[in-house]
Amino acid sequence: MKRRTQRSGGETEPSKRSLLDLLSRLGRDCTSSTRENFVQIAAGMILGRGRGWISRALRFAVYFGFAKHHSAGYRLFSRAPWCADAIGRLIFEAVSQWLGDTIEIAVDDTLCRRTGRHVWGAGTHVDPLTTIYKNDARVAGKKAFAWGHSWVVLSLRVCPSWFDGPGFAVPLLARLYRAKRSCPSEEYVKRTELAAEMVRLFRSWVPSGREVHVAGDREYVCRTVIRALPKGTQLLGPAAMDTRFYARAPRRKRGQRGRPRKRGRQLASPTELVSDKRTRWKKVRVRIYSSIVALEVCTQAGLWYTVAPDRLCRMIVVRDPSGRYSPRTLVTTDLDSDVTDVIERHSRRWLIEVAFRQAKQHLGLGQAQNGWEKGEGTPMERRRERDRLKGRGHHGRSAVEKTVPFQFIVHAAVIAHGLAAWPRSRERVRRWAPAWARRTDRPSFEELLATCRAELAEHAFSAHPPRSRVARNAPVPLHIGLAAA
Repeated sequence: MKRRTQRSGGETEPSKRSLLDLLSRLGRDCTSSTRENFVQIAAGMILGRGRGWISRALRFAVYFGFAKHHSAGYRLFSRAPWCADAIGRLIFEAVSQWLGDTIEIAVDDTLCRRTGRHVWGAGTHVDPLTTIYKNDARVAGKKAFAWGHSWVVLSLRVCPSWFDGPGFAVPLLARLYRAKRSCPSEEYVKRTELAAEMVRLFRSWVPSGREVHVAGDREYVCRTVIRALPKGTQLLGPAAMDTRFYARAPRRKRGQRGRPRKRGRQLASPTELVSDKRTRWKKVRVRIYSSIVALEVCTQAGLWYTVAPDRLCRMIVVRDPSGRYSPRTLVTTDLDSDVTDVIERHSRRWLIEVAFRQAKQHLGLGQAQNGWEKGEGTPMERRRERDRLKGRGHHGRSAVEKTVPFQFIVHAAVIAHGLAAWPRSRERVRRWAPAWARRTDRPSFEELLATCRAELAEHAFSAHPPRSRVARNAPVPLHIGLAAA
């Protein structure tokens, strides 16, 4: 296959590199055969439409040179020796050209629904979507549950200089969370511990002179994550309205007896600040969720003694002057940034939720049918063996732990290559777009995906037809033509 690249000064410009070159660079630490399968299946997964099955990706991978038995495609996830964390670091290096002085990352979890009791690592988890849409007062406070895999993901915010929006969330690291009742006690790890582990790993990739800001929801603004923050890393997230801060311990007097105090007087809680008419509110205008809004804020610094007794934190109480939205509280370990920057940075945490929706709707995240447990004997005997082992020693573990990270890698590759190729492919992609879409310089993920699909399917259509009769031309495969359309 011919790759259209232009060289300048002996090197290929990043914007001129093909998508297959990027996928090949991401799999450079794999063996030669594994690297070839990695590139072909990733290209097939990008070009395919519909359900995100591995067999569907293999149908397109055949067109990119995959000539092996279809079981070799499944062995890429079940047995091939490649590390998703190492590829995450390569993705970070590929998108580092669009990072500013301050690096923003987000940590959150998502649910990938699965069916069947024989799927390795699956368990019962809270279903956030079903819980949100239960607005009936009779079920207020109740949660809905679903069977599947819960993944804790760390994403990086990427925003080029020409992009007039908040940017994209590029998934870099992912960890499978296993419920306590469905795994051995010695293997159980909390979601917050997985998040702290990924933050430390990402911090090791970043030079020491650059600051990293971590954004998370209320679950990840806790003692496990705050106490494990590396040097030069700040945490930001929401907190409860009854959060209690304390002043620093007063200076010990000379000759004073007794144990030294660890904290000072108790500060007012966010609820007390909102209800107190003497509270001084500062009016600010911030740009959140693509809109400029007017808010009132009140800040105070102190010790969050139950979470971080030795680290000074800042509490920001935000309320809407019009009264349409209830007051909220943000807690951050960053004491120097402006209040407006902190609020806008917290609003950009929603990009990771958008990334989950994009990966599930357009790339089939969590839809791959693999990772079943293997066993011998009757179904009753296998069930008793599974209950005894609780997920230890089954062949489906590697497939489960690599399939979803692989799909996140494909998602990140689409964003990285789509942003690099957008300046030269914008007119082609938006040729039939409405006028209001052509005026903005903010490509959507669907447009970046269309750019990548058009590049992969471009070589299927000849720009210079042969001189022989048209009837003798090799027909374009139907599924390639449909994907290009």
